[in-house]
Amino acid sequence: MPLEGFKDWQLGFQGEYSHSQSDGTVEYGDHDFSRASGRVQLSGPQSQTDIFYGSQQKFFGWPNMYTSFGVNETEDLDTELFLVNHQQNYAADSSLKYRLIIAKITIIIFILVKTQVPLKLFMRPKLNR
Repeated sequence: MPLEGFKDWQLGFQGEYSHSQSDGTVEYGDHDFSRASGRVQLSGPQSQTDIFYGSQQKFFGWPNMYTSFGVNETEDLDTELFLVNHQQNYAADSSLKYRLIIAKITIIIFILVKTQVPLKLFMRPKLNR
């Protein structure tokens, strides 16, 4: 979109949101997913600036997802990304670029363990002396 009063400048923007949720096809096989992102771009005759933000929250569960102990397991993932990019052109072979990227990722994995079977697998064996 052209900027009024600045004939050589363009402003663009984009946004997105999506969501999905289900109880799944098997017991404890559910998911809950949300994602959102936005982008702004300002470009002129000799420069361009981009700003981006994205966020994702995802929860899902499935029996025996990571182990074979016959237990229900879940994963909860939160991700955020922020990015700023700027390029300035000075001459035919002269330009300067700046880039800032910030990412945050949180993963929580929960395994519901039946007490009588898996605990023995994680205990150290006794040494016979």
